[in-house]
Formats: sequence, C-alpha cells, structure tokens
Amino acid sequence: MDILTRVILMKAVVDRSGPKGKFLIFAAAAIGILSSVGENRPNLTGFWSLVPLLWLEAESRRSAVLAAFAFYFSLSRGIVPGSYVFFRDGSLIRAFTLWFLSAAALALPWGLFWSARSPARRACGVMLAVFSSIPPPLGLIGWGNPLMGAGLFFPGFRWYGLAFMPALYVGAALCPKLRRGLIVFVLLAAPCLRVPAVSENISLGDVTILGLNTSFGRMASGSGDFDSQYERERAVFQYMNEKERNGELEDADIVILPETIIGRMNPTTRKRWRKLFEPFAEKGTMFVAGAEIPSIGGPKYDNTMVLFEANGVYQVAKQRFPVPFSMYQPFSGEGANAYLSSPGGVSIMEVHGKRLGFLVCYEQFLTWPFLSLVSQKPDAIIAPSNLWWCKDTSLPGIQAAATRLWARLFGVASITAVNR
Repeated sequence: MDILTRVILMKAVVDRSGPKGKFLIFAAAAIGILSSVGENRPNLTGFWSLVPLLWLEAESRRSAVLAAFAFYFSLSRGIVPGSYVFFRDGSLIRAFTLWFLSAAALALPWGLFWSARSPARRACGVMLAVFSSIPPPLGLIGWGNPLMGAGLFFPGFRWYGLAFMPALYVGAALCPKLRRGLIVFVLLAAPCLRVPAVSENISLGDVTILGLNTSFGRMASGSGDFDSQYERERAVFQYMNEKERNGELEDADIVILPETIIGRMNPTTRKRWRKLFEPFAEKGTMFVAGAEIPSIGGPKYDNTMVLFEANGVYQVAKQRFPVPFSMYQPFSGEGANAYLSSPGGVSIMEVHGKRLGFLVCYEQFLTWPFLSLVSQKPDAIIAPSNLWWCKDTSLPGIQAAATRLWARLFGVASITAVNR
C-alpha cells in the first residue's frame, strides 16, 4: 500500500469522526507539533498533559484513538529523517513504517480503554491508558507520556507531584467543569512557565562534574569498523589535549564524554584510552566515556558508560533500554543487550562518594528508565547521547525536554554530554 493510499484512507476515517472529533484530532496533532519545536522551549512539553483531557472529551472510540494517534504521529515525525540517515540504505518505506507502527502501538491503549458508559469507567480508562506505556513491553517505545507535565507544574514534588497528575485526570473524568478548567489552565500556564537551562557543569558539594558536547558526526552503534574508530580516537585525543591546554578541565573532578565515543572496547582500545586518561587521573580528574563492551563468546554487546580510574581500574554503567530494531534485536543473536527488568542498579556509579545515575541516549525519551533509576536515589542524572543521526530533526528537542522535566520534578541535578 503506497503512502498516497494510506493518506486517503486516513482522511476517510477522520471524516467519519464528526465535527468535534475532527477538532480533537487536529488539536492533538497540533500539540505534537508545537511541543517539539526546539530544544529551547521545554515548557511547551507541558502541552502533553492535555492529551488525556482531549481524550476524555471524545464522543466515540474512533475519535479517541485517532486523537491519540494524531498526537504520537506528529510528535514522532523525526523518526522518518532520523532512521533514513541512520540506516543509510535509502529506504523511506522502512522509515515511514517505523513511524506509523510506533504511533499506532502507543495509540492502541487509548482506543481499548475508552468507554462511553459512565464517568467512573472513563476515570479507570484514562488511568490505564496513561500507565500502559510506562512499563515494558509498550514502555520500550513509550515516549510522549502525559505524566511528564508534572515536571513543569509540580517541580520538586517528586513522587507526590507524579501522583497529582493521574489524580487530576480522574477528577477530570468525573467532573466536566474541572476538565475544561484544566485545559484552559494548561494552555495559559505552559507557555509562561520557565524551565532552567541545562548547565555545562554541576556541583555536588565539593565534586564538580563537567559534560562535554562534541561534533564528531557518525559514531554507529554495533560497528566493527576499527579503522574509522581509530581515526576518531585520534580526533578525540586531539580534542581533549586542546581542552587541557585551554584550561577548560582544571576545575572538573569528573568529565563526561558522549555515548559511543570510544566505540568497541577491546584490550587494545582500553589500553589506548587508559593511557590518555591516566595523566588526568593523577591530577584528580576522572573521565566517563561511552563504549560498547562485547559479550563473552558472542556478537552481542553492552552499550555502556565507562569510568576510568587510576591504576587501570574502571567502573561500568549499562544502558538498560537500547533502541529497538537498530540496537535491541531480541529475536536475533546480534545487537545490544537489554536489561529491561533491572530496577536501575546496573546504571549507577559510585564516584567520589556520589551516586551517579546514567540514562544513555534513547532511555531519555522513555518514562520507565527514569522512574526506575530515580528510585535508586542518585545524586545526579547523567544523560550522554549520540545524536549525529537525528541532529536536524525534532528528536533532540524532545529528548532534552524530557530529561530536564523529569529531573526538575524530582529535584535531581542533571547534566548532558551530546555528540552531533
């Protein structure tokens, strides 16, 4: 079925939704677009909290599921150019298929749990729809969760702030006046509220952490191209030496480099990187860098952040939720390992007496990795990424907003290190 045919069929379905249904569908699509206009407006992500309220206004199951689909479809539009660049095979069909299927999967619960019978049934339905995309398996692609609005409207309230959101949705299901009042409040408040910008460094008592953003371009996950990896190493080493000469690393106790910057870790690469970082470690500065550590006896690997300490010792924090299809391939013997059942302990490092919790790239889009990680009570959230493949899309803005709002809700310091 070609794209034009799909568009025609979609239009036919929308036309059968009635005037109010059409309005809800287009409003939901507008939310997806407006809330992802750039990295400098994370407050607009608060509009996500409108989606359950619009869903409660729907007069039919068709309108309810199409409104949800329109939101996720417009929000995830960056999947098409991003996957086109990532896979490098010119397949627009795969790009559009991933886009459509991910939006459809996330919209499905909103159709299943919609009910016209009673406000109480709708109250239960909205709770189930909101929470269904948090844990796996749907949590593997569960971005755009409306609960993220808690970070904008209830900063610092932690789990209480998170609980306020579903409580308000239940109240909105039972009381139409409250529902419409909440819609007006979100529309007026979200554009006016301000979210502090991400700092280049954070201080945890006497420990200073510095995040370095780089522009090394393509650093493919799961790549065995050691020639290009060696060339990148030389560029990174030169970059680090320049930073040292400019005095940019003097006050840092811990320096964070982006995801995958080391590439595949083997004894040779580990020796070269340890040699680079040893002089810094002797001065009291430790480095954390992204690396892929091959599994013993197989082609799979762990996508990790590696801390290099003195005397060749290192710690590892693992990515628990790799990107489905491109990295996480559960039905094949290849790709990245996933730790979906881990409560977050494998993503924690103890450095200078501080607990650092790592959300590696794709995990920053999702809800479950953050909530499970924050349950481990980290002193800071470290958010390294490798965004060379989607740097010109809407995805970096969504990722940055999600990290900032979740950290704001729980009152946890956060820092990023991004390669583009």
